[in-house]
Amino acid sequence: SPTSSPTAAPTTASPTSSPTASPTTVSPMSGSAFDICPPEPVNTDACVNINSYTLLDEELTTAQNELILCAGTHITKKSNEIYIKITNKVISIQCAIYGECSITGPGKHFHISGAQSKVTVSGIKFIEATETAVYMESYAGEATLCYCFFIGNEQTKGSQGASIFARRYTFLYVHFCIFMENEAKKGSAIFSVGLAEISYSEFIENEGNVAFIRGDSVISYSTFSGNTANGIGVIFGQEGFSLSLAGNTFTKNIAQDGLIVIAGTHDQTTNEVAFVDYGGNEVLLNAGGDCDEGIYDRSDKKCIELLTETISPDFLGTTLSPTSSPTTPPTQSPSKAP
Repeated sequence: SPTSSPTAAPTTASPTSSPTASPTTVSPMSGSAFDICPPEPVNTDACVNINSYTLLDEELTTAQNELILCAGTHITKKSNEIYIKITNKVISIQCAIYGECSITGPGKHFHISGAQSKVTVSGIKFIEATETAVYMESYAGEATLCYCFFIGNEQTKGSQGASIFARRYTFLYVHFCIFMENEAKKGSAIFSVGLAEISYSEFIENEGNVAFIRGDSVISYSTFSGNTANGIGVIFGQEGFSLSLAGNTFTKNIAQDGLIVIAGTHDQTTNEVAFVDYGGNEVLLNAGGDCDEGIYDRSDKKCIELLTETISPDFLGTTLSPTSSPTTPPTQSPSKAP
């Protein structure tokens, strides 16, 4: 089950960064994951029984604001069925009992587009996609994934994003999700070029780099266990990113270059890489290279030890807000429970 929240408020450690300046896009907001993610539906009388991917597409096209799938809804996507495209729609898609609904099959499962999109998906399993299970175009608004499972997805059409792929100028929120046995060279679980908040999630036995970050991201209170990364680490931050970490657990991963690898620059004026470790991390029995239990900074060619002391009070459930906006930016927070 997804990792639980800390039992006590963090109090002591001071954050370290490479370099010392923290990302300007980060602002504190306590408890955001619990505020954003809806609980299981209380009234399931209106749940819909769906037995085909085509019917799911039709229901999503006509649904207003919410679609509740009845528990036991297991949909198989056929190889000749095109992906479901959700465009400029504000909708919450929930399973009546979290974890008791699934979509299985090749290609993409959901394709989100349009700056006005605000899509919340809760309690659904995405299984054996062969491109990307959930894909966000550039300028595709917001996607919030809560209590979802991504299992056995493999990127066979390229190298990026087997489970989730979010392009530029997107807002991605991933909370209380499980990613297991997915495979891609870059981002077997998550490939993000936009803003991303990832918390209280588990990444288990994925093949290839697990999280590939090219935008501004916060990863907290999550567990990375038994993943086999390539030369760019379990987490990789590339040119144009900022990354904040707090309270994560890394155990029994194999990482050739570094457990976490950061490369390139975030601020083109100062050539600074915006990375902050707020502490509270647990690192145990990782293997594969000289920096397999730390952060390898390619710019300075050095290994930085992950902070294991109590999380700095400066973190406070850090969330992200953009410093620059696209022409038609998505601006609102993800929808609350219907």
